[in-house]
Amino acid sequence: MERTVGAFPSNGLPESGRSIRRLLSELSTAGRLPAGTSAHIRARGIGVVLGGRPVLSEVDVTVSHRSRMAVVGENGGGKTTLLRVLSGDLVPDKGRVERAGTAGPVHQSLGVHAGETVGTLVAESVRLPRLALRALDAATAALPVQRMSQGQRRRLHLALCLAEQPDLLILDEPTNHLSSPLVDELTAALRGTPAAVVVATHDRQMLADLASWPSLSIAAVPGTGLSADPCHRSVAARQVEPDDAAQDEHD
Repeated sequence: MERTVGAFPSNGLPESGRSIRRLLSELSTAGRLPAGTSAHIRARGIGVVLGGRPVLSEVDVTVSHRSRMAVVGENGGGKTTLLRVLSGDLVPDKGRVERAGTAGPVHQSLGVHAGETVGTLVAESVRLPRLALRALDAATAALPVQRMSQGQRRRLHLALCLAEQPDLLILDEPTNHLSSPLVDELTAALRGTPAAVVVATHDRQMLADLASWPSLSIAAVPGTGLSADPCHRSVAARQVEPDDAAQDEHD
């Protein structure tokens, strides 16, 4: 009999009647989809009784995106119990926990069951995320390009080019219709790519980030409508070694 988790088949996409939106919603509710900057855990009034002994009482905890917190206390004081509540491994006897985003708990020891291998554990850990990606792929593949915004088309165009891993990247105003964070990501990708790169841009953010690259200044020739270097200057692209790219990041 096919094993399932909730309503999801273990070896494929959900039955044809289930919508992609509902699948993604349920995966999100189950904490199987990332929430980015909205990721958080909020625990309020948590109380846990184990073996008739109160371990946690009226505990409030909030963990948000990029926050840090150390849980300290004596052995048996409830540190592990609190972490199990936050990760969803233990339902508290009192209080409520709200979660958005994925959680990666690492317990004090890895439970071992008969027949398990490294491969089966890895396959199980990535099964639902892969299912979500397949659902997203199915929805995206059917999206008409004409319905996409200019920004979406630009990201698609860049993705198609980068996916081919060409030896030479020739980019004409690649930051058009991109947000500032995406410009940062693109710049980092251009710094890290092993391909040769020629980029034409007037984007001040990108120009500042790539200020260490050789540049060729182009200006209009009066009366011709054409563009050329008024000094007929030639520039050879400098080979960027890994150390140079690392130095760029610190400059």
